[in-house]
Amino acid sequence: MTIFESLFGGSETLESQARRRDREILKRLDKMLKRLGNIMETQAELQAALEAATATLNEVGTGVDNISADVDGLTGEVRKLKEQIDAGGTVSPGVQAAFEALQTRLGTLKTRVAEVDAKVPVTTPPA
Repeated sequence: MTIFESLFGGSETLESQARRRDREILKRLDKMLKRLGNIMETQAELQAALEAATATLNEVGTGVDNISADVDGLTGEVRKLKEQIDAGGTVSPGVQAAFEALQTRLGTLKTRVAEVDAKVPVTTPPA
């Protein structure tokens, strides 16, 4: 064995060593590109899922807004009925019972809307 062979890997030439290293580098680059492709696919899937969740939350938000508006409208109507009952003096026990049931139901709805509102966390979107 010559000194050259002992220093540079036996009978393998520098050129063949370089080709072997190039192949190894290309294999590693190929693996890295495949991993990068997987990461990008995962990112795209995540983005799609986040966009779908946002769309669903927007629909839920619209529904909650509608419920809130309905409760506000009912509150106004109940207030008007109370004013009419108060202005008219006495009412039949049936009317009084129906009015009280309506007030109770309205209070329950207000409480439920407040509970739903409390469950939705207030977050700041990332910059």
